[in-house]
Amino acid sequence: MTPRPGFDASSRDAFELVAFSIGGKARKIRRSGRRSGQIYSATIGDDVVRDARPVRIRHAYRAIVDPANHRLFLAIAQPARNVSLEVDYSNTDIARMSVSDLVPSRRRPYVSQLPAGTGRELTIEVPGWVQAGVGFTFVWTLDSEEQLRALN
Repeated sequence: MTPRPGFDASSRDAFELVAFSIGGKARKIRRSGRRSGQIYSATIGDDVVRDARPVRIRHAYRAIVDPANHRLFLAIAQPARNVSLEVDYSNTDIARMSVSDLVPSRRRPYVSQLPAGTGRELTIEVPGWVQAGVGFTFVWTLDSEEQLRALN
């Protein structure tokens, strides 16, 4: 994470891996802190590696992003199948969020949002295989910007 004033990459307040599971089984998360950052790790399991079988990997993390950037880019590091990303922005000053994908696919990704008043969550699901190096850009408008627009 890029250092900036008021941001400490070694703090759980900046980034925290809160859940990690393989095939629906929660795995223990280990955290090691350093002066300039932190590292999270979880064991996949010897049986999964030995069997070389496909598994569903699910993880959730909480991160602070610079609201002035109005953008979060998530890249796929290795080939994956049936990718689903959920961004929960319930406890933020974000008024609206949208997502664009850079995924070449024969089937169009499915984007959904929770109805107004039920929470703030945006989901994108990509059926089939997704190649490494592609990604998703989430962009937003802040509540304060919506209020300024309404006044003009």
